[in-house]
Amino acid sequence: MRHREWVRTLSEMFNDFSDGIETFSSGYPKVNTIEETDNFRVDVYYPGLKKENFKIKVEDKRLLISSNFSEKKEESGERYHFREFSKRDFARSFILPDEVIKKDIKASYEDGVLKVIIPKDKVKEKQSKFEINIE
Repeated sequence: MRHREWVRTLSEMFNDFSDGIETFSSGYPKVNTIEETDNFRVDVYYPGLKKENFKIKVEDKRLLISSNFSEKKEESGERYHFREFSKRDFARSFILPDEVIKKDIKASYEDGVLKVIIPKDKVKEKQSKFEINIE
């Protein structure tokens, strides 16, 4: 039985519990974008990484979030029979609204969630490119 068929069968068997099962089939981590009173927030769910694995930058009106890391190759004598998870590089981009303060964007990574806080402002900011440090 192929992997996708097996996951579908398992999900059907445990239908009540399958809402919590998420896959990275597209290669991208799951992302929530939220508008709050004073800011916008992008939450990227990608457990098992370190903040150093992420890169966040702004280019014109785009927020770019990516990861880049090299995973250890299988040790000699070690062979996977079944592998459901692995760390993968990814890149996502989001169009920023006009009413944000790009230079005050902050990010943190805790408990497997990268949180990017984008403060709101009525004044339009015009900045081209810069990187954002992860605290």
